[in-house]
Parts: sequence; structure tokens; C-alpha cells
Amino acid sequence: LGQIPHSLGNLSHLTYLEFSDNSFVGEFPSSFGSLTKLNKFYVDHNKLSGNIPITLLNLTNLWDLSLSSKHHLTLQLGDFSRI
Repeated sequence: LGQIPHSLGNLSHLTYLEFSDNSFVGEFPSSFGSLTKLNKFYVDHNKLSGNIPITLLNLTNLWDLSLSSKHHLTLQLGDFSRI
């Protein structure tokens, strides 16, 4: 068990990121909004909770996102027309 490292937001050239089934806890790092080249992002089946950062709306190249979880995640609905 552990948290997703905030420093992953520095990997600005990532296009694919999968954290499925890793027992991560805590919240999503807001730094993930810097991963603007990301087109596939899988973080399903972890123990994440809290707010999904609105900075994910910066991921305009994202076309495949999986957030399914048995735990409580919340998202402030914003302008999803960009993703």
C-alpha cells in the first residue's frame, strides 16, 4: 500500500499510464494535470478516495480513462468538452 507519487506529474512525455490493481491509497495527485500527452490512463481497482483533481481536464489528448473502484471518488463536473 502506498500513495501515487506526485513526481509522476513531471513525466510530461508519457502517453500511457496504468496503475490498475496496485492497492494505491489516498487522492490523485493534482500534478497529473501536467501529463498533457497522456492518451490512456488506467487507475482502476485501487483504494483511492477523495477528489479527482479538476486538473485532469487539462488532459486534452486523453481518450481512454478507467477509474472504476469500490471506494468513494468524487469529481467536480467541469467542462469535459476539451477531453
